[in-house]
Amino acid sequence: MGKFRSGIGVIDSFMGGSGVTMGMLPDHDSHPAIREALGIRNNDNDLLGRYQTPLEYVPRGALDDFSKYELVFDAGRPDWWTEAHTAPAVRQFRDDIEPRIRSGHLEQKGHLDLSTATSIPEDMTIRAGGGMILDGLTAIPKGVTLSAWGDLYLRNVTSISDGVSLRSAAGDIYLDRMRAIPKGVKVKALTVWGLGGMIASG
Repeated sequence: MGKFRSGIGVIDSFMGGSGVTMGMLPDHDSHPAIREALGIRNNDNDLLGRYQTPLEYVPRGALDDFSKYELVFDAGRPDWWTEAHTAPAVRQFRDDIEPRIRSGHLEQKGHLDLSTATSIPEDMTIRAGGGMILDGLTAIPKGVTLSAWGDLYLRNVTSISDGVSLRSAAGDIYLDRMRAIPKGVKVKALTVWGLGGMIASG
């Protein structure tokens, strides 16, 4: 599972240029899926295939604090990458994610790994077509909706505000530090796990 937000950085020019173009899919963060959909080669014997690299742009704090996001080289920083490539890559990532998060609605077809986010905005809706990881959160603010097809991981949450909705369509919810579901919080999952074992089901 790639971390939010994933892309493939491809060098623009081989003759003295310093540009890089980010290959991304609008609703998927799998590096192999991005390569396949966009026809990006991954082959050291091929000139274009050699000058591409998998990247991630991940929050290191609040999900909506874009100054705290970090560019991460998924397979290590390649020798050809220079500091001149970093700014355009970051700009393209930010242009992609900032409007989505500011809209208050983030959706992903596959798994969604937001484990490095330490907070999310009030009234935010986040949906994933696979599992969702938000283990960096300690609190869920009011009006938030978190919906995953698979398991929903909220292992460090100790506080959930009114009006929150947590849903796993075909999996479990992990609230390891909670003893009970607060009143005013809607939960739907096969099983909800907390301190002492199961704290809700169905």
